[in-house]
Amino acid sequence: MEGKGRYTFETITVRRSEIATGGKRKAKNVLSIITGFVLSLIALLLTITIIGFVIAIPVWLGAAAAFAYPFIYETKVECPNCGKKRFIRKKQETAMCIRCKTPIKVEWID
Repeated sequence: MEGKGRYTFETITVRRSEIATGGKRKAKNVLSIITGFVLSLIALLLTITIIGFVIAIPVWLGAAAAFAYPFIYETKVECPNCGKKRFIRKKQETAMCIRCKTPIKVEWID
């Protein structure tokens, strides 16, 4: 498929029924949420002192990232050109291969 400018898109079809929802994904989501709670508690304790407040800012950011992880990524796809696997978000229509820089068009089938 031809894209804008000089890019030629490789096409990947992703079915909703093929999305990984097994035990590994659920375990990662639960672990991520638990990590977010623990980091939030640590950051809350660090904010008691002025010096700890400076350290608490990146800890809060890490907690926010841990809470966001289960909601951001949905599935892992493979580049049709080089075979590198990467995560894509829900309903993401295009992606770029990290290794070979090939643009990829994603077609979602419900």
